[in-house]
Amino acid sequence: MKKFLKYSIASLVVIIALLMIIPAFISLDRYKSIVINQVRELTGRELQINGKMTFSLLPSPSITIKNIALSSVAGGHYPNLFEAKEITSSVTIFSLIRGKIDISEIRINNPIINLERLQNGSASWEFSSKTQNNLSSNTENGNRNKTDSSLAINLIKIIDRKVNYAD
Repeated sequence: MKKFLKYSIASLVVIIALLMIIPAFISLDRYKSIVINQVRELTGRELQINGKMTFSLLPSPSITIKNIALSSVAGGHYPNLFEAKEITSSVTIFSLIRGKIDISEIRINNPIINLERLQNGSASWEFSSKTQNNLSSNTENGNRNKTDSSLAINLIKIIDRKVNYAD
């Protein structure tokens, strides 16, 4: 019995060490262009990721993106609608096992949100009709196909925020 306990503890230590070390050898930076293209396709806006994208597996799986910005509407006073020094998203392990994405927390550090209405009546937080059509068709397709995975966000934390509004 003592041998079994000793090997069990040693195995647990090795597994935890691997879960801590593996993320250090895997770079997510090669996925930046994929994320940027997807955001452009969905929103019609340019996304900039000027920092690193990293992930960790412990204490829960999470992805961190540093120095991120989403462009504002053309002709706006502010060049970006949204900027943040760091965004971290954590998921629950059980949701990954079930095949559904259950985001336990999104933490946004030092965001700057620039909301403005232009003289022509358009607003920086409004997206083009093409974008809305893309989002609508994606939603309609999701309603027709019940096998699509679901997304749940349990908590969004915004730390040290700044919001600018110009009318």
